[in-house]
Amino acid sequence: MKKITSLALLFGAVSSQTQANPSLSQGEQLKLPGVVVTASREAESIEGTSAAVTVFTREDIDRLQPLTVEDLLRQVPGVHIAANGGRGSTVGLYIRGTSTAQSLVLIDGQRAASASSGATAINALSPDQIERIEVLRGPRSAIYGADAIGGVIQIFTRRGDGEGLNPRVQVGYGSQETWKRSVGLSGGNQDTRFSLNVSSDETNGIDRTTANTGPSADKDAYRNNSVSAHLSHRFSENLEAGASVLHQEGETEYDNTYSLVDYPYDEFKLTNLSTYVEARPTASWRTRFELGRNDNDNINLKDNDPAFRNHYITTRHSAAWLNSVQLTDAQGLRVGLDWYEEKLDAKPAMAEDSRWNRGAYLQHRFQSDWLATEVGVRHDDNEAYGEATTLSSAVTLPINETHSLTLSYSEAFRAPTFNDLYSPWGNNPDLNPEESKNVELLWRSRLSNGLHLETSIYRNAVDDLIVWSTNSLGQDMPLNVDRALLEGLEASLSYRTMAWTAQAGISLLRAKDRDTDEDLIRRPRQSLHLGLDHHFGNFSLGGTVLGVGKAYDTNFDTWPATRVRLGGYTLLNLRANWNVTPEVSLAFKVDNVFDKDYTSVYSYQEDGRTALVSVTWAPVL
Repeated sequence: MKKITSLALLFGAVSSQTQANPSLSQGEQLKLPGVVVTASREAESIEGTSAAVTVFTREDIDRLQPLTVEDLLRQVPGVHIAANGGRGSTVGLYIRGTSTAQSLVLIDGQRAASASSGATAINALSPDQIERIEVLRGPRSAIYGADAIGGVIQIFTRRGDGEGLNPRVQVGYGSQETWKRSVGLSGGNQDTRFSLNVSSDETNGIDRTTANTGPSADKDAYRNNSVSAHLSHRFSENLEAGASVLHQEGETEYDNTYSLVDYPYDEFKLTNLSTYVEARPTASWRTRFELGRNDNDNINLKDNDPAFRNHYITTRHSAAWLNSVQLTDAQGLRVGLDWYEEKLDAKPAMAEDSRWNRGAYLQHRFQSDWLATEVGVRHDDNEAYGEATTLSSAVTLPINETHSLTLSYSEAFRAPTFNDLYSPWGNNPDLNPEESKNVELLWRSRLSNGLHLETSIYRNAVDDLIVWSTNSLGQDMPLNVDRALLEGLEASLSYRTMAWTAQAGISLLRAKDRDTDEDLIRRPRQSLHLGLDHHFGNFSLGGTVLGVGKAYDTNFDTWPATRVRLGGYTLLNLRANWNVTPEVSLAFKVDNVFDKDYTSVYSYQEDGRTALVSVTWAPVL
C-alpha cells in the first residue's frame, strides 16, 4: 500500500517525447553528441532527460587522448577513481559517494560486472575499442534493476563510420616503455555498416606501492590485447538487426605488501556479445529485442608458487524486450521485460554457482509547453534474494525557452554478490539487498549558443549496507548493518564553437556513515575539473586540470586497523594534435606535468610525469 501511495504522490518526470531524430537507428544516433541512450534505454535528447548525464563521443576520446577509461571518468563531476597504483591496477569507482558495486556498468547494453565481487574491471577496457561512453549520475533501478544506486555507465563499442572502406592504423610510444598499437577497418553503405578493430597496449609500469623492500620494490607491468567487431543491416525503414562483440585479454602485475616472497599477477579475459533486432510495427510503436552474453574470467597467480591458483569465471546470459509507444502527441509509454542468468565457476568453489533474475518495468511520460512528467515502476524477482520493487518519478518546469528545473525522486537497490552469499571464507545466504532513496533538484540552462550549464543538488540515503562484521558467535560474515547518507552538489559548464571546446565541473560531496558521522573512505569532499582545447587550422592544443580534495582510508598495516588521511592533489595534463596531411596526424600528450607525488589508495602510488606520442594513418580509399 505504501508503494502505491508513494507512486501516486510522486507521479512525475521529465522527458522529451521527441527523440533526437526518430528516423535514425540507435546505432546512427550514437554518432550524435546531443543524444543519450542510457537514461531510458532508447535514444533521446540529453536536454529531455530527468537525470544528470555526461557523454564522451569518439571525437571527444580522440581529442582527449586517454590511455585508460579511468582517464575519461575522472573528468565527470561526481565521479572519483581510486586506483591501486598505476595503469592496469584494480580501481574503485565512486559515483556520488557510492561504492564500486553500487553502480551499474554496461557494455553495449549488457551487464559487465563480476558475479563474485560485483565490480567491473574497467581498468581492463581499452579506449581504442570504444565509440562512446555515457555516464548517468543518480539511481536508475526503476529502469535497470539491481546495482544502479550511484548511477549507470554505458560503454558502446566502435561503430561503422561513413560509406565505403575507412582503414585506420595507429602507433604510439611513451614513458615506462609504453606501447600503444591499433588497427581498424570500418565502412559500409546506406543499409549495412561494419567495424573491425584490433589493439594492443603494454607498459613496464611503475612500482605501485610505497613499500620498497623485496618483491614490492619491483615495477608492475601490464598488457592488454583486444578485438571488437560490429555489424548492422537495415532491411527496410522499419526493420534493422545487428551484433557486436568485444574481447579483451591480458595480464597485470601487482604487489602483495603483506608478503616478502610473492610476485602475484592476474590473468584476465573479458568477452561481451550483444545482438538486437529493432522494428517499428506502427508509426507510434518501436520495439527492440536484445540477446547477450558476458564472460568475465580472472585468475590470481604467483610466479614463485605454481600451485597457487584462484580462478573466477562469470558467465551471464541475458535477454530483453524493450518497447516505446507514443500514446498521444503529449504522452508516451515505455515497457520492458528483462531476464538474465549468472553462473559462477570458482576455485575454491562456492556453496551455490548460479542464479536467475526476471524483471519488468513500466514508465509513463507526459510533456506540454508548461510541464513535463515521468513516473516509472519496476519489479524484480531473483532466485537468490527474492523480490524487489523500485519507483522513480520526476517533474520538470520549463522556466522559459533556455532554463528548466527538474525535481525527481528515485529508489534503487544493490544485489548481494556471490561472495556475500556463498563465499567459503564467510557468507550469509540470508542477506537482503541494499536499498536507497534519492531526492534531486536539477537545473539546466542554455546560457548562449554553445554554452550550457547543468547543476544538481541531491540527497541519497542508503540502508542495509552489506559490510563484513563479527556476529554474536564470533564469526566473520557479511551483515546488513550499516547506513550511509550521500549529499552533494554538482555543476558542469560546457562551451563549444568551431575554434574552442571548454568544460568545467565541480563536485561537493559529504558521504558519511549515519551512525558514526564519519566520512566514508576514499570519498573526497571536493573535486574540480577544467578542460580547454583550441583548434586553429591543422593544429589543436589543449589541457586539463584535475583537483581532488583530501579523503580518508584504512591502514591495515596496524592492529587494530587505523584511519588515515589522504592528502588532496592537483594535476595538469597537456595535449596537442597536428593533422600533417588529410591522411596522417600526430598526437602528443604529457600527463601530470609537474610530476606530482600523490595517492588515492593508502600505501599505493600513482604515475608521475608521463608522455606519449602517437601517429595515426587513415588513408582515403
